[in-house]
Amino acid sequence: MVVDGRDEFVGSDARRAQRAIAKVAESPHATLTMAVQPATSDHVSLSVSVSDLPKLSRGDRGEVVVAMVEGHLRSQVSAGENRGRVLVHAPVVRQMTTMGEVTTPSVRGEIAIGPDWRRDQLTIVAFVQERSSRHVLGAVAVPLQGTRR
Repeated sequence: MVVDGRDEFVGSDARRAQRAIAKVAESPHATLTMAVQPATSDHVSLSVSVSDLPKLSRGDRGEVVVAMVEGHLRSQVSAGENRGRVLVHAPVVRQMTTMGEVTTPSVRGEIAIGPDWRRDQLTIVAFVQERSSRHVLGAVAVPLQGTRR
């Protein structure tokens, strides 16, 4: 598990996860807002605005990264120790792209939509992270549902 791009540990360590989450919840984070244009058949256009950006590490730059995430996916396992089981997955990143540096209040871009992805299960996640350290400085998530043409 990685929390805020700063702390890394085995995800089953619940105590450590709670401590790490509590620690970053107290630290300053940027405020992100996302405007999503109606989706076409193969992409969605969006604009991510960033305000209240915390001070960056010396010599680092902030960049906006956007991911298309699909929830409620399942896998039918045909071999191995889980053979014959159906595994239900946490949300899966289907597409991820760096939209640009935080040099203006708003960054615009597009993200692809696969033809076999279930639109009603898609969420767009945008976050600002330091380019070198990969520390996460702020994030926002918007469901794709309701943004269709």
